[in-house]
Amino acid sequence: MDEKSKLCYLQGIGLEYVDYQGKQQIIAQEIRDQLLIACGHQLETNSVNQAIEDLDALPWLDVLPNIQAVNEDSCSIKLRFAPHLIKQSFTWKILNQAQQVIDQGQALANTLDESGHYFYQQQRFSERLLKLEHLPANYYQLEVELLNSTYTGELICRPAQCYNPIKDDKVWGVSVQLYSVKSTDNFGIGDFNDLKMLISMSAKAGADYILLNPLHKLFQHSPERASPYSPSDRTQLNPLYISPRLSEDFEEVDVSINTDEPFIDYQAVSTEKHAIYIQMYKSFCTHHLEHNTARAQQFSSFKAKHHAWQLTNFNYYLQWQAHQQLEYCQQFCLQLKMKIGLMLDLAVGCSPDGEEYDRNQALFANKVSIGAPPDPIALDGQNWGLPAPNPTQLKLHQYKPFISLLRANMKHCGALRIDHVMGLLRLWWCIQYQEQQHGCYVYYPFEDLVAILVLESQLNSCLIVGEDLGIVPPEVITSMAKNHIFGNDIFYFEKNTDGKFKQPQEYRQNALLMIANHDVPPFFAWWQTDDLQIKNNYQLFSQPQQYSEALAQREQDKQHLIQWLGNGDITDTSQSIYQAVAIKLATAASTLFCLQIEDLEGNTTPVNIPGTDKEYPNWSRRLNQPLSKTFAQTKLFDSINLGRLHAKEQSSNHNLAT
Repeated sequence: MDEKSKLCYLQGIGLEYVDYQGKQQIIAQEIRDQLLIACGHQLETNSVNQAIEDLDALPWLDVLPNIQAVNEDSCSIKLRFAPHLIKQSFTWKILNQAQQVIDQGQALANTLDESGHYFYQQQRFSERLLKLEHLPANYYQLEVELLNSTYTGELICRPAQCYNPIKDDKVWGVSVQLYSVKSTDNFGIGDFNDLKMLISMSAKAGADYILLNPLHKLFQHSPERASPYSPSDRTQLNPLYISPRLSEDFEEVDVSINTDEPFIDYQAVSTEKHAIYIQMYKSFCTHHLEHNTARAQQFSSFKAKHHAWQLTNFNYYLQWQAHQQLEYCQQFCLQLKMKIGLMLDLAVGCSPDGEEYDRNQALFANKVSIGAPPDPIALDGQNWGLPAPNPTQLKLHQYKPFISLLRANMKHCGALRIDHVMGLLRLWWCIQYQEQQHGCYVYYPFEDLVAILVLESQLNSCLIVGEDLGIVPPEVITSMAKNHIFGNDIFYFEKNTDGKFKQPQEYRQNALLMIANHDVPPFFAWWQTDDLQIKNNYQLFSQPQQYSEALAQREQDKQHLIQWLGNGDITDTSQSIYQAVAIKLATAASTLFCLQIEDLEGNTTPVNIPGTDKEYPNWSRRLNQPLSKTFAQTKLFDSINLGRLHAKEQSSNHNLAT
């Protein structure tokens, strides 16, 4: 291995990968060189050698790594000793986050088991294991005193698996793009009061969770930038979801927004709602801030806790209101005996011109973005335009931004969906080189990131779903199963090798099963091939014959679907076919089953068309009808509940048999 290849390895820059066709692809060295530059490295020989020493050798000069992950029930802490230290006695102590000593002891370095070694400048450095019987899962600081020197490092003590409140149960829920909810009570965009109504109706129907789109903060001064997956800041909430009607600072006003339009006018909605928010803030100042009431003190505490945001008082007020209302909705779920409640969605990245990036620029590589390699949906690959975190910088910062991100998104929910969970292991970096776009996988400290995810899941009592659609490395599959991270299955793609749809009992148990999600067509559009017509209209087929080929494939899929149902006819109505599919899938082995609100109401208009930006009004389509009409389908929900009960009984019988 030459020196630049070694530096690529230390930096996590991949050499090869297996594509969606099962073919091995080799990344050209000049592309890998560009990614080294993007990570801040210079390619002169001396600079490369120095970078290798910094990343590979220098960590061995410290007795303690700056951070390491250990298991609570088999806690083995790594210590590294230079030759002149290996025969020395040392003392150690473990402190909790309140700086209280919870364990301590003394040991002789060369009596500990060796787990590795490293030669540097003709000296042999030895890695030894300090073994503890048990350390409760949490974050700790380790201090080691050796020859009148004190060394410190952070410990991530992880539990065995993620939090799971449903165990062997089989539950179902609904998914919704919250902004799309249509009601006479909102101000042109779905809000937390609409969510409260949805919770009430869903719980009554028998649902145990509601999966929402990412609620991250977007761009107040550019409200038309509506994609929840390209946010300004994933630790803050989008103020447009605040319901004035849920705030005690609100006084009734006339609303001029037309809520019957099929698409949201974000500019008009933002202008209208912010005018209301200003009046709410003025009322809060007059009645609370000026008198230092209990509410004023709560607001001050919120500001102090989130001082890193560096917002104006008014924008802190909006975040305070949004967080209070989201927490209120989660508590309302639990009051109605929903087993999970809200399931939030964590986007894979942030926008390069947003607040999150601005606060954490040192974490990101330069002039690269993340995306995906070519696959059947996007033959030329995808560039999501989101900045790429530098893996070595993440560890250097002791993963604190990642921890803060998880905490912010787990705080007000019972479950969290991790968009593109494969990103914990590797991300596809996109880079322009010689006027062409190229890509390469870059790898991350997977075990550490998973340890943090599992620990935060337990600390926040939050179930985890990993969106694992696309090319999923076997390491990710194994880790998800081991750590009880639920996967994500989409019915359209769940086929056997003969192209026929899987039977319900063939689905993996540890997964969230959906008929459709935001990136694929609603079921009614899929059945009627409306999505293919739209794709053709927007010239998203690269060659003319692809449209006719797609139509032929869809016709075959529909025939397979009729066979899968075992009854019905290709000429049956979309409504009857959908209900039959939903009822049958409710009996699937999957622990979590999810119905889209747009499918329940028979919507054919996509909320998002991958491959489009300005051509189609993505992320702005409203629902067709009020929620009360959608949830009037009591017979369907009764059948779904029976199907879930059947799935639970089948699972119990299987467990007894094995």
